[in-house]
Amino acid sequence: MAFSMQPGPSSMVPGTSTGQPAAVVAATEEKGEIRIHGHNWLLRQSDIRRLHVCSICFDTAAERTLCKDTSHAVCSACCTKMEQREIDKCPSCRGPFASSGQRSFHDSILEKQQTRVLQDAAPIDCAECERWSGVEDGMKKHAQLCSSAAGHGKGKQRMKRKAKLVSAELYSCAWSEAGCTWRGSQEQKPAHSRACHWQPVTCSLEGCVEQMPLCQREEHEAGCQYRPASLGVLHTNWRRLQQMESLNQLCQQPVDSLAALSPAQRLERLQQTMSLFSLLYQAVSDAARAEATDSEEEAMAADSQEEAVSTDSEEEVRSADSEAGMMSMDDEITCGWGCGFHDARRRMSLHADDCPRLPQTCSRCWRQVRRADMDAHRSSCQARPVFSSASRPAAPDAQQQASGSQAGSPANRSLFCDYCQTFQPGQRYRFDSLVLEEHKQECPQRPVSCIWCLDSHPFTRFDEYEARCRIQSQTHVPYLGNRPLVHQSGALGPVFVRSPREDNPVFIRLPRQALVHQRASGTYRNLTENISFEWDGMSCAINFCYGVSQFRRPRLDVFSSTRKCRHIVSASLREDGGRLLEEYEEVGAPEGRVMFRAFAVGGPKGSKSSISNITIESLEDSDLAASQDKDFLLHLQVERAESW
Repeated sequence: MAFSMQPGPSSMVPGTSTGQPAAVVAATEEKGEIRIHGHNWLLRQSDIRRLHVCSICFDTAAERTLCKDTSHAVCSACCTKMEQREIDKCPSCRGPFASSGQRSFHDSILEKQQTRVLQDAAPIDCAECERWSGVEDGMKKHAQLCSSAAGHGKGKQRMKRKAKLVSAELYSCAWSEAGCTWRGSQEQKPAHSRACHWQPVTCSLEGCVEQMPLCQREEHEAGCQYRPASLGVLHTNWRRLQQMESLNQLCQQPVDSLAALSPAQRLERLQQTMSLFSLLYQAVSDAARAEATDSEEEAMAADSQEEAVSTDSEEEVRSADSEAGMMSMDDEITCGWGCGFHDARRRMSLHADDCPRLPQTCSRCWRQVRRADMDAHRSSCQARPVFSSASRPAAPDAQQQASGSQAGSPANRSLFCDYCQTFQPGQRYRFDSLVLEEHKQECPQRPVSCIWCLDSHPFTRFDEYEARCRIQSQTHVPYLGNRPLVHQSGALGPVFVRSPREDNPVFIRLPRQALVHQRASGTYRNLTENISFEWDGMSCAINFCYGVSQFRRPRLDVFSSTRKCRHIVSASLREDGGRLLEEYEEVGAPEGRVMFRAFAVGGPKGSKSSISNITIESLEDSDLAASQDKDFLLHLQVERAESW
């Protein structure tokens, strides 16, 4: 029924004190169209902003809640589509759905809030027949009558009016209060919101939880107290360095000054000292270990140079002997190995058996060592046999000593472990290969794969190296053009997105150093076997197999365990910065695209859809050398989704 507006207390605009009739206010304020109870209505813009609208279609009043936050709600049509597609995460916060009991309780609260707004929103006009005007009580009855009496001519009139309203109405950005000046139509608003430079983001530095607009993040991180900083061999952040400076000043004060501090202040200083001392000790120990490694390499280089000099001297002596072949055997000559001995030529061969500088070959590492230095070399030889106290063999008897058997002889080199650089004791009635394989599976120096740098680290210090790689991956983000990417929250591995609220497209970093090490190792393995991430609402895993193999080439597989689907996907390989190296396509898919489809056979257990067997041809030695220090980015983007 039609509602006639008459001046009086019931027709006054709620929340105003001017006493103007509702008809006067409605004539001065622009109205907008919104869908409520399956019908289109015209309400004032101020009333529409007070309603909870669907977070998916943005043009319908919300009716169903999803998670624990009541404001994250959708309309009935969008809720039905989500149930058909088996979507179980809130599109606003990516959180899990609440239980059915909680959602029913939240739905009742939401219905009361929406009804209260509509009761204060008089007059409400019908946008389809353009004849009815009334209050909230008569909306449902009129919607039934108006829908049954709607004709072809009225439908055209309705569409024209809606097009006129949409074209004339401009909306502000959701982050206009932060500083964004964009204004546009309702259809353009979602695309702008995803790319807006004023959307709130969190600082990407480890430990900082401060939020700021996207366009101000770079300026914030330049002065953030968690920014990386160094002090000698200590690599930490600026905040820790300030704490160390404060503690240094405290330690330089007299002991009597500590009495002025309260017990709480003393406890706080003690906790800071303990955490900073642990950090400083670790940095010093790492530096000492690195210095010892450098010294060992310098010593090995010096030994190699001495060997080269001795070899050259021996060749010079031999050449001199060949030139003086007709010389007399009684002529006096000097020892060719530089010991200073000189005698007649006929007695020089006897001196060679006793010369202290005569080069001899180590039976363990097969290096050339002077005779006088052989005992010292054997005690520190890297290939010397190392046994535990429980498995140390018995001392050799006289017959074994006479035979001169050595643990590092060529016959026992099959028991040499490449990980810890030691020989392993043999076992009777067992093959040496089995003994060595069991040792390598439990060797403390065995390599373990890291999901952040895609390289491998020794087992004994894997936790320490993995933590460093994680911090390095999350703080040194790649760039797409001039815009830095953001590490995807909750992803395990170097997975990046354009903004924290997006999960399509995704960028997976392939560190150049890991690829170079893998090719140098001469093996072929999956570098990303433990990486997991979110992609367009799907929980995905990736297999990137790379290395040196005669029959297998570098390839890529992506798997989803969330739902069966059929997507058109754009997949490409880029350099850090955005330069395109290679774009992949599949037979049967649009040009330059691949298919993400449900499979019948193959794939890991629990997976439902996949991209399989993409061959990567551009990661060769020449490309790795040409890229210099730049890493690679695997770019994956869903262009059209067709859920099953």
